[in-house]
Amino acid sequence: RDHLVVQIRDSATEARIVVFPNGGSSYEVIHAGERFGHVTGSPTGNWISWFDVEPTGQAMHSVWNVMRPDGSDHRTWSGLRWCHSAWAGLIDRMQGTLAPPGKGIISVSPDDGAVETIAEGPYFWHSSTSDDAEWIVADTNWPNEGLHLIHTPSGRCAPLCRDESSCGHPERTHPHPVMSRDGTKVLFNSDRTGINHVYIVEVPNALRDRLRRG
Repeated sequence: RDHLVVQIRDSATEARIVVFPNGGSSYEVIHAGERFGHVTGSPTGNWISWFDVEPTGQAMHSVWNVMRPDGSDHRTWSGLRWCHSAWAGLIDRMQGTLAPPGKGIISVSPDDGAVETIAEGPYFWHSSTSDDAEWIVADTNWPNEGLHLIHTPSGRCAPLCRDESSCGHPERTHPHPVMSRDGTKVLFNSDRTGINHVYIVEVPNALRDRLRRG
């Protein structure tokens, strides 16, 4: 948490990843390439991740890269077929939803690239975790079955609430749920009224207890 990671674009085909260490105004270029996106720093400050983009401009989510903030230890993960992914709380693992026809959530260790299946169920779309990564919230699509709560250690999941979003475009109509750090609340988008709003749903303790017990 002591540095800022930014992607800058020099042209339509040239991009760079720069790091501003310790909140300063000077930056260091740690990676340059033709096409990549979704640059994300891990909350621990140990890793930076991004995915490659095909020459057609389409996201190639099956090829992900991780690197240390100083530009060292560059590693590539291939064949994951993620749709969307994010760092799992305050632990050094990435978690994400599988791209169609996959239906599930997986996690990957940046240290060895080992893949673990967390949960299977409906088509999960976007996901977010609590700081301890015990809980994941995910929206769904094709069809939209609302937000689901997933207990990471067991892989058990249950519906949390209906978001009633149109799930259309632009992206602000996607629910994009974000879990609070302690896992007790979820923030999400919805245009259920015809106008896009941000909503908060509380995660019932009884639901969490039931998923823990199975």
